[in-house]
Amino acid sequence: MQHSLLPLLISPDDGSSLALDITAEKDGLIQAGALTDAAGRVYPIEDGVPRLLPGQLLEAQKSEIIARDAQVAAYDRMAFLNYFGKVEIPLVLRNLRPSSQDRLLEGGCGTGRMTRILASQVKELVAIDFSFESLRVNQKKLNGSQVANVHLVQADLCHLPFAPALFDRVASCQMLEHVPGDAARRAAVAR
Repeated sequence: MQHSLLPLLISPDDGSSLALDITAEKDGLIQAGALTDAAGRVYPIEDGVPRLLPGQLLEAQKSEIIARDAQVAAYDRMAFLNYFGKVEIPLVLRNLRPSSQDRLLEGGCGTGRMTRILASQVKELVAIDFSFESLRVNQKKLNGSQVANVHLVQADLCHLPFAPALFDRVASCQMLEHVPGDAARRAAVAR
């Protein structure tokens, strides 16, 4: 986690600011520690990724996290997604029209199918996902590509842990079907 991410973050439970406690840091990046909100709720930072899921998750959300974590090893080998990406990614970029000055939120980044491409188009990218294992794979790809303008955060799109009005653009692809229920999907889009 980069230190520059901290001012963007709030508690996903009550919207309060977060205090940072660092237990491991390497080359200026926070590797381990915790973020604590005003009510004393603690959100860990593991492998450089803040884990900002709200305290109350629906059973369907918990099941989705387990399913995505279990699928992570096979995800990048899914032929359909790789072929679909050849059409989808250019269409997303055309419609999103990102600028080099934008701060972009990528909701449901997964293992990073689009993360590096989106990062190359903007000043700063915050990429979130339910699946911690997917974020770990994404982190390895980013480290291997030496991409430095991306913040990875484990978060719930329905309870975003970010201060209001931070993002110039938002992209979310192939993700809404993983949000359980129509009400939760509407909440995610509204946020």
